[in-house]
Amino acid sequence: LPISLEKFDEGGGELMVYTDATAKDLGQAFSVFNLALEHDVEITLMLSGSCSPIDPEYLRLARETGGQAFVIAENETFEATKLADFAVRPDSVDIAHINGTLSATPVTYTIPVDSTLTTVTFSVSGTDGAIVKRPDGTTVQSTDANVSSANISGGNIFSINDPADGAWSVIVSGDGEFTIKVIGESPLSFSSFEVVEVGGGSGHEGYFPIGGLPLAGTVNKVVADLSPGNFNSAQFELRDPNGALLQTLALSEILHDEAGTIRQYFGDVTFPTVPVLAHVTGTDSNGQTFQRVVPKRIKPQTVEVTAPLFSEIYPGRDFSFTAQVTNHGAADTFTIKATDDESLIRKISPSAFTLNTGETINVTVNVKAPADIPAGSMDLVTLSVASSGASETNNFAVIELMIV
Repeated sequence: LPISLEKFDEGGGELMVYTDATAKDLGQAFSVFNLALEHDVEITLMLSGSCSPIDPEYLRLARETGGQAFVIAENETFEATKLADFAVRPDSVDIAHINGTLSATPVTYTIPVDSTLTTVTFSVSGTDGAIVKRPDGTTVQSTDANVSSANISGGNIFSINDPADGAWSVIVSGDGEFTIKVIGESPLSFSSFEVVEVGGGSGHEGYFPIGGLPLAGTVNKVVADLSPGNFNSAQFELRDPNGALLQTLALSEILHDEAGTIRQYFGDVTFPTVPVLAHVTGTDSNGQTFQRVVPKRIKPQTVEVTAPLFSEIYPGRDFSFTAQVTNHGAADTFTIKATDDESLIRKISPSAFTLNTGETINVTVNVKAPADIPAGSMDLVTLSVASSGASETNNFAVIELMIV
């Protein structure tokens, strides 16, 4: 997975993984999530085989990056590939991403389908008994006109051409974890929701995405991007992974002189201590309710990693830089790891430590580039800190090293 994720550019995308094996490198799970976050990649897993029960790290990786995890039979691989066809379309947009635990009592989730959508795909993992209903109350069947489906045992996937405007519904019940992912084709997109900070050199100052996860309970700056036109109003929200509203956000539009550019919104957000997803709702240009989501989870943290964004190093010479780890939460014990593209890291010290509330520790990272490494080469170093206890507190920072 790390090699595949490194191949994505800044535009991000979706990575679909088909495997019949259990995870052999669980120690890399946190690094894989960070890479997916950096490259804006959703990971969807198609898991088959009988090696052992499905590892929960697979499920976590899928849900936290905005993807899904399906458990399928080995002879269903071809059917499962249909999801890639439904997902990789021009003007693809994310409408809903809901994750939770099934129960014997059916639960109904309402999904608004607006007038700009030419297709809509309902993808439900974790149960093959999901029911999708149109605004008029009729149940979607795989044999209906304008409906395509993927027939797999680990979920329900329906793609509808020319869907009716209005409130659709998805009804789920059963046992275990589930994810509802709704996507479609539309020119009305919610392309990004970034936590930002001031950066840039002299004369080029501006707001840039932060290099790690945002801090909970403190004021953060955010920038949200919507497509131009196609809507009359927009309200940004934070919801929990099960779709419950937690906060409405007061973001102001940044006015641009050029017509047809993206519409940007800016403002302050104080994140809660629980994972959230950014949503936008409103009315489209025809007055129909629309909804869009950035499906990757935002996981606010109480530990912070501060490091230089950029450093120059020389071939054949030893070099070190210092990072600071600050604990804004309860006293905890942490470990820190350093990974990089070019294997230049020699040592990180200390690699484990205990921090009280408000305490900061300096961490030294030693690197050395080979004497024959070409000038101009770049090496990305990721520092990942995580609680070694049960809190699951974690964060990371990315440092860019240039060979001169």
